[in-house]
Amino acid sequence: MKIKYLKATIFFFAALFAFNSCDMSSETNYSPLLSFYRQVKLNSDSTLLLSYTDEGNLKLDSIHLNDTILIAVVGNGYVNNLTDFNFEIKEPSHINVIIPDSIKAFFSDKSEFEKGNYLFKEKITGISFPFQFVAKEVSTKTTISFQLSSDARKVSNVSLLKLEFPIKP
Repeated sequence: MKIKYLKATIFFFAALFAFNSCDMSSETNYSPLLSFYRQVKLNSDSTLLLSYTDEGNLKLDSIHLNDTILIAVVGNGYVNNLTDFNFEIKEPSHINVIIPDSIKAFFSDKSEFEKGNYLFKEKITGISFPFQFVAKEVSTKTTISFQLSSDARKVSNVSLLKLEFPIKP
């Protein structure tokens, strides 16, 4: 009989410990994910090789003047809402970014589209952004930095991605 009560007591305290150690607030947070989807398209008919630099950044094969590049930049907030998407071109004169009007429906009117600062409308947890640009100036290294933020708490709420490439004549 004592063993039966001892087992019940141990089970009770184990269950009590398990429920107290769980977060029962039903709030789940994940860091957002920023990535490239599919291949990088060159002039809409071929693809470019994507590799990593020694610093861990993504690198494209060389492109040439007036080449048009299309990259599907994918942002996933999982269960969290995305708050903003930004891109910065270290050498803005090297490329000309083409922003499709259709993508603007996902972003707030407070966004600064020409500056690369996009504020999401409410309750958007994922997006595929068709980032397209034309190479305008020869360079040994052009860098584009992408940043995605979400409303996640208690975890990192920012995801970064950097792309490098040379532009040849």
